[in-house]
Amino acid sequence: MRGLLMAALAAAMASSLAGQTPWPAHHSPALDLGAALPVPLAAAAGAGADFDSQVEQEALRLVNGERARRGLNTLELDTRLSQVAREHCRRMARTHSAEHQYPGEPDLVHRVQASGVGFSRVSENLAMGTEGISGAHAMMMQSPRHHDNILAPDFNAIGIAALWSGGVLYVTEVFVQR
Repeated sequence: MRGLLMAALAAAMASSLAGQTPWPAHHSPALDLGAALPVPLAAAAGAGADFDSQVEQEALRLVNGERARRGLNTLELDTRLSQVAREHCRRMARTHSAEHQYPGEPDLVHRVQASGVGFSRVSENLAMGTEGISGAHAMMMQSPRHHDNILAPDFNAIGIAALWSGGVLYVTEVFVQR
């Protein structure tokens, strides 16, 4: 846990959608979005913020390895979802925090819809810290909500962003069921 800060992924916005009829899967996407929990960093993000495609590939390998060990389908990397994840990672680095929605940013459902990806369910994992992708992945596997997203049997595609800024790794994983 040294240096690794994570946004805890809450249940599906149940409190904000309480009393409303859930969207039918064939009409509108189910929302499985976490509560926005700010996680401020003391260290400022440096000007040299770079996405790291090798780290993104390693994140995909780690996620699919967890799934394969449990007999689940592996997730297909979708570049459109990765672009959604990268835009969100940029906001995380700019604000030195991990929140599921920032002021002025559409919610996850609308971000993914705008990418052109068709889906019936969507969720995301966020992590930030200095431990690298192995540390971020290990922490996500220890968090029930993150773990559940990684191992949800109905998800079949993923977008991943890994952004280094100021010595901090920001990670966004966007999961969908098509």
